[in-house]
Amino acid sequence: MIVARTDLNRVTGFLANDLDEMAYYATKLAYEEDLRVFIIEAARKRLHELADDNVIWGNWKRVFEYMDGKFGTRILTNN
Repeated sequence: MIVARTDLNRVTGFLANDLDEMAYYATKLAYEEDLRVFIIEAARKRLHELADDNVIWGNWKRVFEYMDGKFGTRILTNN
């Protein structure tokens, strides 16, 4: 996919403002192997960061701890 929402332009993809810009980026990727490989590797690395089980669980755990503290729920306990 050529158009991608990214943290920084040109790191894991391109964010095009219009069809002309999209065509420019598609052409650039078609002809620049090093850039294409760089983007693929950066996107793959970012995906692993976002999909890390420990990171995902840590985020949910903070939500559950907040709920338990704020509303007296017992999501994280069996009591």
